[in-house]
Amino acid sequence: MKKFTVGKDFDYIQGHLRYGHAEITIEAESEEEAKTKAEEYFANGDYDIIVDDFEIEDHGDLDGSSYIIKK
Repeated sequence: MKKFTVGKDFDYIQGHLRYGHAEITIEAESEEEAKTKAEEYFANGDYDIIVDDFEIEDHGDLDGSSYIIKK
């Protein structure tokens, strides 16, 4: 038997982002080299933004037709 995760999009979500951090993955020979490379990536804005905490205050109706299915 297979497991599926099934979702639907909301028309909108309203709330507040509370906390987050910037994150990158780099290859380096040492911690010092990693810090040096990281400075360059962060200075260039080349990072992912990870939301650590948020608050949802309201949401719209579920989209009537589209499903998101992940195996």
